[in-house]
Amino acid sequence: MDVTARTTAYEALEESELRYRHLFKFMPISLWKLDVRRVVAMLNDWRLPKSPISQRISTLTPIFLPKAMDVIIAREVNEATVKMFDAKDQFELPGPKSPGGAKADARQTATARGVLRQPDT
Repeated sequence: MDVTARTTAYEALEESELRYRHLFKFMPISLWKLDVRRVVAMLNDWRLPKSPISQRISTLTPIFLPKAMDVIIAREVNEATVKMFDAKDQFELPGPKSPGGAKADARQTATARGVLRQPDT
């Protein structure tokens, strides 16, 4: 059984993954790898009621957005994000930064709450 084609395809896949990892890590802009599966589930639940869309939209913003921010999990951030938050590495980011050390505005700091947080099981 000749496995040359399979081996070649696997090597190409590994090379492509390495290229992507380097692009993500060294891009000079802040990049976040987010897990939003729980937000998608929340949106699907929100769509179920048969109430008029205008009623659902009016309740979406004040209720949905804070909950969505709490369930988004940042799995990884790049070097530019670490620098933006004056962190030593990405694992320093889970809590809000102190006001004196943060370069980010309140919205970015709130987003950073979920960085590298493990999902509830």
